[in-house]
Amino acid sequence: MKPIIFSTDMVKAILEGRKTQTRRVVKPQPNIILELFNYMGNVFAMTNLLERKPKHAVLNGCIKFPYGQVGDKLWCRETHYRYGKWVKNGFTKTGKQKWTFRGQTKEVRYYDNPPKDVKPNRYREPAWYKRPSIFMPRWAFRITLEITEIRVERLQEITAEDCRREGVDGRGLLDPYVKNDFRILWDSINGKKHPWSSNPWVWAISFKMLKDKDEGRASRKGEDDGKYAGMAY
Repeated sequence: MKPIIFSTDMVKAILEGRKTQTRRVVKPQPNIILELFNYMGNVFAMTNLLERKPKHAVLNGCIKFPYGQVGDKLWCRETHYRYGKWVKNGFTKTGKQKWTFRGQTKEVRYYDNPPKDVKPNRYREPAWYKRPSIFMPRWAFRITLEITEIRVERLQEITAEDCRREGVDGRGLLDPYVKNDFRILWDSINGKKHPWSSNPWVWAISFKMLKDKDEGRASRKGEDDGKYAGMAY
């Protein structure tokens, strides 16, 4: 089961049943995508890229879909709150002190039940801290998704109906206005590297949220924040 990051607004849309699709930029960007095919439990896009690029799993013109295949499950990383403290963790090359967060309990809070007293990172002492989604340990997740469809397309090919499936609240809006709202949403997240105007190739992923929130919980035990230690503040 692989992780996938969602913003707080998109997590809310998922929990409310308004979001059943997400689009992720194909990396690296090809000029042409010829077809999708399944090989040994993974989905690949056949492209015009010939150079091998290990970082993005490109080999012989094929780009690997990073989330598996239809039927695979994903666990959602989201902004959350944990009780813990900051400890010193060496120095940067320029001599700046590095700090790493250490959780002191297994209690996790989310956007819909935040703790009353949240401290800024500079506080350092034991307290509740807001933690970015990338730092969510696997044992702390609460949302499991199952992939139901995988497509690859240009971003601007999205339909108004798919905009609504992306979580855009288009009730009562005409289709052009719904697409414009999605454009604004897209650029607020991806505008720096892959803006709407560049019309990038994207993976269009449809999913359903599993009702059993404990799906996959047995495989989460024993994981911590060690993978993300060493952040400088």
